[in-house]
This record gives sequence, C-alpha cells and structure tokens, in this order.
Amino acid sequence: MIGCCILSPVNDTTVQLRQMAVDKTYQGQGIGNSLLEYAEQQAKQDSYGRLMMHARKEAVGFYERNGYMIDGDEFIEVDIPHYEMSKQL
Repeated sequence: MIGCCILSPVNDTTVQLRQMAVDKTYQGQGIGNSLLEYAEQQAKQDSYGRLMMHARKEAVGFYERNGYMIDGDEFIEVDIPHYEMSKQL
C-alpha cells in the first residue's frame, strides 16, 4: 500500500479526513495531493460543504498548500502535536 485516507461524517455538512498517510518512500511525488483531491471530490459528491481534520503539526504546511486553514490552538493527540484544520468545499 502506498497511501490511504478515511472520510468520517461529523454532521450533515462536515466530514472529517482521518488516517491520511503516504508511505515515506513515495512522499513528495504528488500522491498525497491526489489522495486529498479525491477525498474532497468524494465529500462534495456526498453533499458535504466542509472537510476538516486533526493534522499533525509536521503536516500543517501540506494542508495549507492545499487551501486548509488552522481552526484553533495546537493540541496533543496520541502524544503528537496536532492542529484542527478545515476547508470549505
């Protein structure tokens, strides 16, 4: 497996991106961008207007380059610094 992600409904208008990952060997080749684009298309197809996630601190730049904004202060989840981020679709 090269990459994966899960979309989990939060409510009628918001879906959460979870478990987004690309094998380190394949990072930097556009696979993460393609996965994220596909997830956004699926969310839109399912009538969600907002996609949000708990992004690891080290991944914030990736999501910002894809139009996501930080929605609050840094927090710790599974012993790793995260930020909640979201994008209107």
